[in-house]
Amino acid sequence: KALDFAGVSTITDDTLAVVAEQCPLLEDLSLKCRVDIGPKVTDIGLEDVVTCCPRLRRLALTWCSKITDHAIKSLSKNCQDLESLDLSFCHQVTDQGVLSIIQDCPRITSLRLEACEKLSEQGIVAISQHAPRLTTLSLAGCLGGCTTLSIIQIARGCELLTSVDLTGVAGIQDAGVWQLSRGCRWLKQLLLSWCVQLSDQSFMQVGQNCPLMEDLGLRGCTKLSDASVVQIAHNCCYLRTLDIRGCELVSQSGLDAMAMMVPSCIVLFLDVKNSR
Repeated sequence: KALDFAGVSTITDDTLAVVAEQCPLLEDLSLKCRVDIGPKVTDIGLEDVVTCCPRLRRLALTWCSKITDHAIKSLSKNCQDLESLDLSFCHQVTDQGVLSIIQDCPRITSLRLEACEKLSEQGIVAISQHAPRLTTLSLAGCLGGCTTLSIIQIARGCELLTSVDLTGVAGIQDAGVWQLSRGCRWLKQLLLSWCVQLSDQSFMQVGQNCPLMEDLGLRGCTKLSDASVVQIAHNCCYLRTLDIRGCELVSQSGLDAMAMMVPSCIVLFLDVKNSR
């Protein structure tokens, strides 16, 4: 019921035609590319699979750059029990492909769209309107569509989210994170590394409103202060990993507070001053 072809250079459309014929009960398929190694698949191969494997629940297409909206629409029509889809770095997929998934696949709970550069603000707002069951959402590197407005809408429409990745979305402002921390109270993972416009107030809000947090990524958030680290340590007792590399305003005082209040937490911290 599961096949993992991640990084296998010999996997082509012809291979997928055989899979489609021989594995009609397939539920889990990974075609993640690794650099330029493979698999080397196009819409043709993917359409063969989704047509013959209607029970597909989990599909990973990371770096399958030849996949377009045409195949994604076919996926949404034929595999309506789909629960998890990874389209990260599928540069040809647009709002139309994503819209077909969230409209036709009501069971979708995990959607990864990292660096989908053709996804617009309107497309992300549509996710908030049509995918209320989402628990995992990655919009890392979606510089065009991932805006403060679209994140506010996600926070209002996807209240069940437990994992959100906004890494590298440099344009997002405090209002988006404030709404996210208030609207998605089940958050366990929040990745905000390199969201450089966020002020210290955003991190205070996360500390106050997200007591279930386990993994918090704040690398490169240069406005993070000791006060926010203390707030996070005080309220996020389940925290396992805190990435604050490059946060120069955090001193030994903040680190000591974290070590005392959440001793099991692994803190990734780059002491810039001592490394110079």
